[in-house]
Amino acid sequence: MKIGIYGGSFDPIHKGHIYMAESAMKQFSLDRLLLMPSYISPNKADETLVTSEHRIAMCQLASKHNPKISVSDYEASLSKVSYTYLTMQAFQKRYPNDERYFIMGGDSLDYFEKWIHPEIIAECAHILVLEREKFTVDEMEEKIAHIKSCFPANISIIRSKPFCASSTDIKKQLLNSPKECPKELNTDVYEYICAHHLYGL
Repeated sequence: MKIGIYGGSFDPIHKGHIYMAESAMKQFSLDRLLLMPSYISPNKADETLVTSEHRIAMCQLASKHNPKISVSDYEASLSKVSYTYLTMQAFQKRYPNDERYFIMGGDSLDYFEKWIHPEIIAECAHILVLEREKFTVDEMEEKIAHIKSCFPANISIIRSKPFCASSTDIKKQLLNSPKECPKELNTDVYEYICAHHLYGL
């Protein structure tokens, strides 16, 4: 079985996240994809996130139309900063006979070699990266070649048109126009945010 693992703060999850997940599933014939909200992301430790329970619930709402996507509470249940290399080691033990794919955004490719133990992540999974706006495929391939010169890694680009969406921008839109659902946000997720008075609503 081919399993995709897609982690992030998902604060909130938006259509771009789902687009990325489904693009990876289609291009690489993934049988299953796990959305994995972090408890606290190492790259966003200074930000105030809504609780992991809320973010898990929003991920479930955003992905409910696709039976191949499920939500994992693995990192959220740790109740501490989530380091990807430890997560991938755990999932390597959990799914030893499956093909594991780690999915990340194109912006992460810029500094992936500076993550904590990126070589372990690469050892545990085939890495999939979404095409990034304003960067050519050749530029991304050049970056991938640099990473491979640092340590062995199997990295592929998800060839899909970049989806312009930002959780930060969505939160600003919600504050500015609380009665309007941002176009990049799933309606069910918007209604959940309103019902639970998240992000200042």
